[in-house]
Amino acid sequence: MSGSRHTKVTSIPAAERISGEETYRRKGEPVPDPDMHREGGTVSAKKQSLKAPIIVYSPHGNTLKVAEAAKRNLNELGAHSRVINLTGMSWEKMRAFDYAVLESADLLIFAFPVYGWRIIEPMEILLSKLPENGNNAYAGMIATYGGCTSGRALMQAGKILTGKGYGILGAAKIVASHSNILEGDTYPFVADPDIYRDHPDEEDLGKVRELMTGIVKKLRDPDPVQIGMEVLKPQFGLVRLLLKSPIYKRYGPSFPPGVTFDREKCIRCGKCVKACPVGIIKLNEYPERIGKCIKCHNCKRVCPAGAISFTGIWRKIIFHFGLQKLHELPFVKGEKPMTQIFM
Repeated sequence: MSGSRHTKVTSIPAAERISGEETYRRKGEPVPDPDMHREGGTVSAKKQSLKAPIIVYSPHGNTLKVAEAAKRNLNELGAHSRVINLTGMSWEKMRAFDYAVLESADLLIFAFPVYGWRIIEPMEILLSKLPENGNNAYAGMIATYGGCTSGRALMQAGKILTGKGYGILGAAKIVASHSNILEGDTYPFVADPDIYRDHPDEEDLGKVRELMTGIVKKLRDPDPVQIGMEVLKPQFGLVRLLLKSPIYKRYGPSFPPGVTFDREKCIRCGKCVKACPVGIIKLNEYPERIGKCIKCHNCKRVCPAGAISFTGIWRKIIFHFGLQKLHELPFVKGEKPMTQIFM
């Protein structure tokens, strides 16, 4: 996407600024900041009162931690930023999201986890229904992933946003502790799970700060440089091959695996109900799903009785064919660098 889709902003010459300051002083009015810009003949303080909400979906808290850090960074840089946390919304509320709260934004930051090598579905729905950019706003993206691969999530989100007229000023992949711990506490696609357990750490959050600083610096330019989709392609070569394979096209949409409830083991404690970020688990006589599962596996992790287990074709693929030991293979090394920004 070219910068021509956004209004060109021209700096006021220094001599004109001095003359203007004297005029304001003589009138006894406040003097505008000299770094203000002129758009269409009127002075705009857009760059000074930058509105930059961060829209986040975070079933496990890793992405929220990153979003909160980004908010602090933006506010320290003089922007007005707040976190809009979509986690916990039902599917109905998600689809009825009030986009009016984003209308006056100059910059939108979207933060989301990678599930099955792609954007988590609730965030994908929100992005797909995002109105066309009518405010000459820009966007940034942050994807958290569990150590194996950030997949095609950044490119997927970038294509949606640029298609709606948003220039992408920067993006990041941030490594985090893997949320989908499989049976036996193994990570089938991660070489050494212990490496990722304490992420995102301070070094990762330092990269978030670097990203926010770079984006704000770009916004001070009359014609900000945007990043292309090519730099957001999957970073892991093996993933690029698998994404094009018939296997992924056939089985990819059903990954990660779903879950099933064992009534004989269930103690009806209700912890799974509280853990579900989309509220689809109801405790009647026993827990039941009444809507679409996002496969975050929160319910499985909090179940004290071990009454929730994986199901579906991916359980068969992983466990029947021994793929839970994939992390022992030499080519499963994960992405390097683990955390990276794209400017």
